[in-house]
Amino acid sequence: MQLSDKAILWQGVPRPPELKRCDDSSLVVGRICTPTSSKWPVSLVPFYAELSRRVDSARWGKVSWEFVGCPEMLQSPLQQAVCGRASFYPAGWQARSRLWTWDILLHHQPDVTESFGRTVAEAMRVSCLPIVDDQGGFREQIDEETGFLCSHLDDFVEAFKIIADPSVRRARRVKSREHAERCFSLAAFRERLTDLLLAKPSSEQTRPRLRQMVTET
Repeated sequence: MQLSDKAILWQGVPRPPELKRCDDSSLVVGRICTPTSSKWPVSLVPFYAELSRRVDSARWGKVSWEFVGCPEMLQSPLQQAVCGRASFYPAGWQARSRLWTWDILLHHQPDVTESFGRTVAEAMRVSCLPIVDDQGGFREQIDEETGFLCSHLDDFVEAFKIIADPSVRRARRVKSREHAERCFSLAAFRERLTDLLLAKPSSEQTRPRLRQMVTET
């Protein structure tokens, strides 16, 4: 049975604590994941090496790469893969603030399908564009104006090509944030939950109190 969009209760995510970006001379591409081997497969090394090579050869500007939660054993290979332009940060709740300083959230992990991309939603709430695998819950979260769904390496390269234009990148970041506020903010979650609860049979006496309870939560 096909469910309508109104029947989907996307979880709400808080906006990460703001972190000021000190240097905007380069395109900053980040990845943030739980520091486990399943989230950081060795196959990421050749992927980043080829992506970095093709992006650099296209001369779209300087690119910096940041990794949050990367296991130590993978840090040196990834540093080499992106020609020494990588920075690494430990995982942690406050590490989500790095999203404020990134232009792109890059997520490639085809062997693990996510039912909902919480980090993708957090990134979009701070105008960080998601470029991710075309699978799982990402397909419901992103459209052609708010991010990029990629099936092959060529798709990732094409996404970089499109947003290499600063004006295009700025416009898409604005749309991405607006979309996230409508769908993934805590206020949006509360409103959807209220509507779903009030749609169920209940007495007229309990409906106003129910709305008040949800609103106060």
